[in-house]
Amino acid sequence: MRPGGLPDSPPMDPSALIEMFGDVCEEITRAVNPMRGAERRARTDRPGQYAIDVVADHAALSVFYGRDLRIVSEESGISGTPTARITVVIDPIDGSSNASRDIPYWATSLCALDQDGPLVAMVVNHATCVVNTAVRGQGAFRDDVKLAATDVTRVENAFVALSSFPSRMLQWKQFRALGSCALALCDVAAGVFDGYLDSASVHAPWDYLGGYLICEEAGALVIDVQERALGIDDPNARRHLVAAGLISFPRKSPDESLCGDIRPLSRVEKSEPSPALSLSESWPKSPCAPPLPIIELSKPSRPFCWPWSGVSSSKSLACSGLSGTCGPKAFLKILSPVRPGSSVLNRPNGTCC
Repeated sequence: MRPGGLPDSPPMDPSALIEMFGDVCEEITRAVNPMRGAERRARTDRPGQYAIDVVADHAALSVFYGRDLRIVSEESGISGTPTARITVVIDPIDGSSNASRDIPYWATSLCALDQDGPLVAMVVNHATCVVNTAVRGQGAFRDDVKLAATDVTRVENAFVALSSFPSRMLQWKQFRALGSCALALCDVAAGVFDGYLDSASVHAPWDYLGGYLICEEAGALVIDVQERALGIDDPNARRHLVAAGLISFPRKSPDESLCGDIRPLSRVEKSEPSPALSLSESWPKSPCAPPLPIIELSKPSRPFCWPWSGVSSSKSLACSGLSGTCGPKAFLKILSPVRPGSSVLNRPNGTCC
């Protein structure tokens, strides 16, 4: 029973949520598409907000209105029924700057959460009409094609998406910075990109939740580099995302740590460090927790914990000063910036092996 003695209404099932999400995206298309030129580039008084963001939000809320839903929107905050068993997190337009300049990489991102976390997701590229969907436990699809992520494990072979330039560049094969977190994550799920990474804790749940569930259902892994929970609806939360495919090495459970049972070695082979590097005598209890004092730079400017890549068939990380078996592949595992004087793992070609 709800407060006031009102009976609970049954929550919407996944098929009904998918249908509603489609209606939301159609309403946004109808509202935004006629806006062109200067009208699309117009700003509001709120920093970072375009007028089309507000127009799209109003269109979405018109579909949600009257339904038993709690809504968390980037543009209008929290609304709807506070006690609803389904929360919908929405970014009406992810990639607003792209949309304002007619760059065809902008989307509506929607994710419904229940008591167990993300349940249903839809991310629609309005410029291309490509629809990405996922239902928990039922796979992910791009239009009618089932999605599958790649199994690339080495940085030098990887085609990656960035949200912005990291302070230190890796020797990836190619990269793109396209301006939409939601679409980039969907492209990781589809195998278009081998990985995706942020440079800091910049993305809110409305940016990533739709793509997060789609990645999970396509066999890709999305993590926060500080190992904070991702399946949340807190409008004040910001996360530092890394995503990569792991089809050939799936997790045992959704909660399994990226680093599994890795344990630190007592030393690194003498031939490994370059003359500019010195060994650290202190070792972390968990290599997943920054800072990671493995190898110290003699003159660090803004040190980072460098990513692990090139995991061998035996899944040994001895080359990086770590030994053990990773759970999922540790591809593009990059940690947050660490305090000056902390340590990094650095290799001339950007890989450890």
